[in-house]
Amino acid sequence: MTFLWLLKKEKLLENVLRNYFAERSTCPTPDYDQSVYKYHYDSGNLEYIWTIPDRETCHVFLNNAHLVVPEERLLLEFVIAFSNGELMRLCRKLNGENIETGIILEGK
Repeated sequence: MTFLWLLKKEKLLENVLRNYFAERSTCPTPDYDQSVYKYHYDSGNLEYIWTIPDRETCHVFLNNAHLVVPEERLLLEFVIAFSNGELMRLCRKLNGENIETGIILEGK
């Protein structure tokens, strides 16, 4: 089981943030403002998979990677993996898809 955590800013109330939690049987497609965890029934452990910040933060991180402080390096790694398609490949792997299936679905 995969848990999806979304942190959304309210459009009309700029200082209001809302957390949304959803349970899924598959890994969600990587997207902005998203954190993903996977629950392992056998062990009862919750595995942290990734966090992707909002679009603007992703662009700032990518354009200023050399300035990112050590405390935010993991987030930078997630942003880079999101940007280069690595998180999408991980998502497909977690969902049991193979590369050929993804290529056919994307129309390439």
